Amino acid sequence: MPDLPDGFVYRPEFLTISEEAELIAIIGALEFREFQMHGVTARRRVVQFGWHYSFNSFRLTPAPDMPAGFGAIRERAARLAAIEPDLFSEVLVTEYQPGAGIGWHRDAPPFGIVAGISLAGRCRMRFPVMIFMHSSIESCGRT
Repeated sequence: MPDLPDGFVYRPEFLTISEEAELIAIIGALEFREFQMHGVTARRRVVQFGWHYSFNSFRLTPAPDMPAGFGAIRERAARLAAIEPDLFSEVLVTEYQPGAGIGWHRDAPPFGIVAGISLAGRCRMRFPVMIFMHSSIESCGRT
């Protein structure tokens, strides 16, 4: 494994196969919306819980509560990050269609530590040098 940025933790078997299937079933029942950033519709759909962060106004507004089915995964991610689960106050579920990706970016400032959990496929993350100073956790579910 190549050198990882400070604070980055990678756990390829973070989820069991059955946990991943349970999350996929929960997510399959969610109502997604188009994702827009700076007036452009991206090639992904999202649903947010806890907080909604607007990339147009850069403001937080309350969002619906996180589904109960995400609670155990949030607690496991918090243990891995050595923080209280409540500090993961927002859940952003993103659906990427085949071939859709995400360009260089920095996660929204209000959220501090970020845990990413990839389902139903592989994820590839590349970091420019400037992002190495940003603390994050990435846990790809099944690889």
